[in-house]
Amino acid sequence: IKSTEEFLKTKKRDLFIILACKKSGKEEKGFFHFPSLIEGIYRRNKEDWRYYLTSKNEFPDEKMLKKAKCIIVPGSELSVHDNLKFLRKTEKYFANLIKEIEENGKYPNLKILGICFGLEIILSGFGAELNKSKWDANSRFGPEIINLKDEFWELDYVKKSGVEKRKSLIISEAHSEQIIKYPPKNQNYFKTVGSSDVCECEVSIDKKGQVLMVQGHPEYSPGLYIASSINR
Repeated sequence: IKSTEEFLKTKKRDLFIILACKKSGKEEKGFFHFPSLIEGIYRRNKEDWRYYLTSKNEFPDEKMLKKAKCIIVPGSELSVHDNLKFLRKTEKYFANLIKEIEENGKYPNLKILGICFGLEIILSGFGAELNKSKWDANSRFGPEIINLKDEFWELDYVKKSGVEKRKSLIISEAHSEQIIKYPPKNQNYFKTVGSSDVCECEVSIDKKGQVLMVQGHPEYSPGLYIASSINR
């Protein structure tokens, strides 16, 4: 990763950040280069992408946050219950960042997209409770019907996606845990706008419309571009 100063001087295209919660090492290589990920969200030929690995203590600083259009926190093989220091630091990072957005109006142009583990680590940082999911990510991967509230369709980036409003969408699922209890009221900036028969909190948004979190995997759902529209 180039230094913030060097990046901001040389890059003029829109900046997008992948903030990955993944152990460093050989297994890390190639994790974000599946065709479905690139075609579903990561349009590398039109935008500039920075890849941060939290296990290496890599987090975007304030200058990068002001420049970036979106931070994507993708899935991970880890659990928020794992006793790893970098996971606790990631929770604190997003808790502070989202508090600044919600309470102080900071980073008004920044969007945050949490996918699967991304949803779990963000909400966990605010005190949400997680438990075993009916899905078994080690043996099951497939579609699930997500029932959506009107508030979801009223979001600006959802309207820009061009997806026709309907009562439900089919999104691919693969997760071993799920949110069973939202954060305490004094720390809750979020609300559920999508649920399914197997998971109550499938889609969650913040009150300002800058944070979108999905328990499923829209990047693996052909023809669904709402997740990519959040950064447009």
